[in-house]
Amino acid sequence: MKTSIFLLSLLLWAQNSRAANLIVNGGFEAGTTGWYGSFGLYGTSPTPYDGKTVGVLVDITHSSVNRTLTQTIHTQPGASYKVAFALRLPDLFEIDPGVWVPVAGDSEGGSATIEVRWNDRTLSAIPVLNRNSWKRYSLQTVANTDTTELNFYNAYSTAWPFIDGVSVVAIPEPSVFHLFAAVGAVLGFRYRARPSPSSGPPGQTTLNR
Repeated sequence: MKTSIFLLSLLLWAQNSRAANLIVNGGFEAGTTGWYGSFGLYGTSPTPYDGKTVGVLVDITHSSVNRTLTQTIHTQPGASYKVAFALRLPDLFEIDPGVWVPVAGDSEGGSATIEVRWNDRTLSAIPVLNRNSWKRYSLQTVANTDTTELNFYNAYSTAWPFIDGVSVVAIPEPSVFHLFAAVGAVLGFRYRARPSPSSGPPGQTTLNR
């Protein structure tokens, strides 16, 4: 029994350690902590994806040198990772009767294309058109260095999309799934192989607990 508990605890630890988010402050609740570049923060959006604050993808005066919103994380060469995040255009507010403009960005900013970069490689170029709701994205990639720069770049756009819920999680290797299956089989065998309790006195029902 103690061996079974130990094996189960070991598996849970392995699963949780691999599922840890490598991004620091992916929800921007701690301000700019963990991030660098020329991005902004917006803390009063009535519809944040998570928490209260969202990031704003804007390359102010193009000062970020192609690094609008960037964070460097520790990675393992050859390992696979899932990059996830949510995007949307800013909320609108009414400045005059019938005149609505974005709370962030140029009044004519109706769309933007965000490049998601993994070191020097572009994982995806995502058109951001949705203003009324968040859209969640998930990309899969492989690391080739010990440290990796994740960069969200908004190139010369009048629209400043909101970003929130950023995460980078290691994808378990097939061997880990095989380990789970093997340990599960061992635990199942141990359970089936337990001897049944001895029979009680005549007239007493014996239960296999």
